[in-house]
Parts: sequence; C-alpha cells; structure tokens
Amino acid sequence: MDTLLFTRNLRFRIETNAPAKWQEKWKKFKKRCENGDNESLIEDVKTRCKLEKLKTMPYLKRAEGGLGGNDNMINKQLRFRFDPNADGLLYLDNDVVLNIIDTNVEKWSYEELYDIIRAFTKVIKNIMWGKCVTGCIELSRIKKKHCKTESDALMEAAIQFMRDVVY
Repeated sequence: MDTLLFTRNLRFRIETNAPAKWQEKWKKFKKRCENGDNESLIEDVKTRCKLEKLKTMPYLKRAEGGLGGNDNMINKQLRFRFDPNADGLLYLDNDVVLNIIDTNVEKWSYEELYDIIRAFTKVIKNIMWGKCVTGCIELSRIKKKHCKTESDALMEAAIQFMRDVVY
C-alpha cells in the first residue's frame, strides 16, 4: 500500500536582484541561523508574534535551535536547517529554512505558521534595513511504497534525505 505524506517547511528567500550590500547581510544572517547561534533571533521573533501562545513558546534546545518544546514525542517544533560549518556548502540554495515538525499530540496550525512568517520577516527587515526577503510555507510530497505506518514513511524519507546529503 502506498503512503502519501507531505513535509512542511518555512522558507525565507532573498530576492535575486537585491543589492550586493543586502546579499552580504543575508549571508551573515543565514550563517547565524544555520550554525545554531540563533536563540536571541528566535526571542526577537517571538516578541513580534501576535499570538500569545507563540510569545511564550520555548526556544528549542537543540544544536540547530528553533522554536518549540524539547520532547520529540509530544512537542511540535520548528528546527533550523543545520550547517555546523556554516560554510554554505551543505545546501544548494541560499534560503533560510525551518523544518516544521508535528507530533501526534501537538500540531502547528497555519495561523501559527503565518504569524511566525510575519514576525520573522519583520526581524529580517530590521536586520537588512530593507524589504528584500519573502517567506512562505513549503509543502513537499513524500510517496513511499510499502510503508505500514506514517512514522515508517517519515523514517524512510529521513534516511533517503541523509543518503542524498552525505553521498
């Protein structure tokens, strides 16, 4: 039986025609997001959220950082893509990406995700001193054959992703 799933990400992208000075600021910002040194950034995002539940949500204490509770079985999480060397060689794009992780207990609503996009772009605008970044919710289809459960399909997708990145 085929299992059809979608992964979701928040993706932030600088405009390709942004001035060189903004491109340089973006590189520094992206490095800050992806090297795990992003707690103050997340705290700034939380203060700009409109939803009270987002303002009080904890910083995700993981190497990559992010937003959400630390219990992987219970808490929903937003995790930054992680590039420990922060050299930009791990990914083939120039985007800042937060992986959206739901659990069987907690799930992200689109209202929450939109509020985070809005707050995050305000923080970026303040850092960049200009409007040159867009944010979106990205859906990616995962189709895995012969998976008995949703968690099996997600595990297979994660293993395939690691193979793609490492090899």
